[in-house]
Amino acid sequence: MRALRLRSGRPVLRRWVSTEADAPALHSGELQMQRHSNGCVEYILNRPKKLNALSLDQAITMSRHLPLLDQDPQCSMVLVCGAGQKAFCAGGDIDRIVNESDSGWNLRWFATEYRMNYRIAKFQKPYVAMWRGIVMGGGVGVSIFGSYRVATENTLFAMPETGIGFFPDVGASYFLPRLSAPGLGLFLGLTGHRCNGADALHQGIATHFVPLDAVEEVTAALANTNFEADAHSTVRTVLENFRGEPQAAPTLNDRCLENVAKYFGAPESLEHLLDTLEADADTSSFAGKTLRLLRSKCPMSCAVAFRQLRRGRDLSLAECLQMEYQLAASFTHVDNYNMREGVRCTLHDKDSKPEYRPRSIEAVTTDELDTIFLGVPGDMLDLE
Repeated sequence: MRALRLRSGRPVLRRWVSTEADAPALHSGELQMQRHSNGCVEYILNRPKKLNALSLDQAITMSRHLPLLDQDPQCSMVLVCGAGQKAFCAGGDIDRIVNESDSGWNLRWFATEYRMNYRIAKFQKPYVAMWRGIVMGGGVGVSIFGSYRVATENTLFAMPETGIGFFPDVGASYFLPRLSAPGLGLFLGLTGHRCNGADALHQGIATHFVPLDAVEEVTAALANTNFEADAHSTVRTVLENFRGEPQAAPTLNDRCLENVAKYFGAPESLEHLLDTLEADADTSSFAGKTLRLLRSKCPMSCAVAFRQLRRGRDLSLAECLQMEYQLAASFTHVDNYNMREGVRCTLHDKDSKPEYRPRSIEAVTTDELDTIFLGVPGDMLDLE
């Protein structure tokens, strides 16, 4: 087999990355990869015209590489960046997921993506994601389970899926309930609230913050630092050397977090949450705004997200991803009406209002929820 050669001129991952089938995104250019002389393996998500939205080929390539890199003595760490400054990764291939609901392609997509998410979580070496720009959906999945997430001034982090007739996935049922601020995970998952770099750092979503104009220096340092000592300690030292403090005020300020805890901290049910917000809507700007926001989302998506995030508190990551795979099958393969409608109105016909089914959160029945959580019976996700 011919070893693949990239910018460094060195053979890269000899013997197991040799054909387009092995690493399709490298051959297409959607994913750039460089193995630096110090053992840093750098990936660049290279779809800037699509805000670096994650493709199936990228997920296949990274999912296949990570277990091998973990065992490769010539690999010291993995660094993941997005091309340009607008986006680290703004999500997945939403249009294709909607358009290929009958082909089974979307089931392959979610199986591959969630397997990649799991393998990132199991990766033992330093895995550094540089969060320049938008980090949403699939971009969260390709980074949140890595050991280091680096925010900057232009970081925009969100899980906006309830606004397009889907649900917070890529392991959100695991990581959102484990955020330390009371009710914050549920708030982010239901509302799709957009966090800035200060929010990401202060709430533990990001592990570090560096100034935007220092990002290139940080990546260069990681690509040239000697990793003969403990690699994790070395990475932490590099990131600390470039550490900055966010200048922008957090959107999740103390008053906001107090309200999040009050309404989202321990609601008895989704209906109880809505009733509490409605009771205070005339006297609390937070309650009124949040109620209107939730009413604008897909009712079924909100009902599913509420249950999944409750369940996720007591599940392992593997169990959460299994649950999400069944949910993804229901939303995109069994009956994709709500997602098709949400994507049409939110991303394409932006002046129209989606006609979701059912029309209100109160109209969602327990039987409907139970059916959605079943997914495709017998179709299980293979994470290994």
